[in-house]
Amino acid sequence: MNGLDFIESSIKLLIEKSTTYFPWAEKSVEIMSRLNDSIQDILVNHPSSKENPPYRFAVKLNSANAQIWQKNPSWQKDLSNAYIAIIKEYGIRQQFAPTFTLVVKNSLDDKEVVFEEIADSSARDKTSAINSSKKPKISPLPDVESSPILLFGEDKEIKLTTSVITIGRRRSNDVVIDDMRISRTHAQIRHVPEGYMVFDAGSSGGTFINGTRIAQQVLRTGDVISLGGYKFIYLNDGNLINTKTVHDDQIGFEDK
Repeated sequence: MNGLDFIESSIKLLIEKSTTYFPWAEKSVEIMSRLNDSIQDILVNHPSSKENPPYRFAVKLNSANAQIWQKNPSWQKDLSNAYIAIIKEYGIRQQFAPTFTLVVKNSLDDKEVVFEEIADSSARDKTSAINSSKKPKISPLPDVESSPILLFGEDKEIKLTTSVITIGRRRSNDVVIDDMRISRTHAQIRHVPEGYMVFDAGSSGGTFINGTRIAQQVLRTGDVISLGGYKFIYLNDGNLINTKTVHDDQIGFEDK
């Protein structure tokens, strides 16, 4: 087992024992997972943070959940202990006591909690979520026979025959990847006049096209989409290869 595998194994163990840190929270596993996602995002995209790790965070959740948290006087202490435990597994020493501020965001559902570092806007690169007020126009879909595909693995493909394809850890996604490196809703592929466009949906680990992190980008044939170590190849002509087409309504990947 290499160092990265050891860290991932240790983090998973912490998440499984999340009730140790959040005995008052029904969704303790989700809280611990999202906190780790946020920390991992910062460390991966800003390596300098390993020398000076962040210590101020906004905790976003809907008003109902915010009220539940506020009724528990130890929530900040519990979050601080969980944060320090996760940071320790990454081999990082925290110089300052972490602080957390509750922020109400009613667009989040009961199962969602979002951690965001509080920092100067110029200090960190921000990957924006899809702006629902500025979604691209949906154009007519191509014929099934000529539909573009996403190729994954050695012999499987997903035909793009719908206007929106969602990818993430949440079971309601079209493509479900059961891996903690993948956010609950990680990315979307939407049909637009130019063809298909991939959007990062505010994921913690990021969405990459040909190795470059993107917020949104029109796909071209041969583009490689990478999410948390999983790769999909976009092809705009299903006749280019002879592979096994996946017909299931929902595609699932297990965390090995």
